Amino acid sequence: MLIASSVGQEGIDLQTYCRHVVHYDLEWDPAKLEQREGRVDRHGRLASGPVNVYFLLCRGTYDERMFHVMVNRFRWHQILLANRPSLERSP
Repeated sequence: MLIASSVGQEGIDLQTYCRHVVHYDLEWDPAKLEQREGRVDRHGRLASGPVNVYFLLCRGTYDERMFHVMVNRFRWHQILLANRPSLERSP
């Protein structure tokens, strides 16, 4: 298990054997969460199965509200950027 601050979301290659990402703190920018998940979900991954992503939230808290806002931003990013050929992902 690795526990790191937001500093650990860049520059660390964890794709070899990791399968789980736990977001214990949230960011307002969905791209930053995707950057964290990208530490595990990369080319050269040897772990079998999908990457599992977890969020630690308590119902009725500020974090839960922040999570819903962040999810809506992520959805808008997908809608707004989906038609831009330079940003499409290859299969």
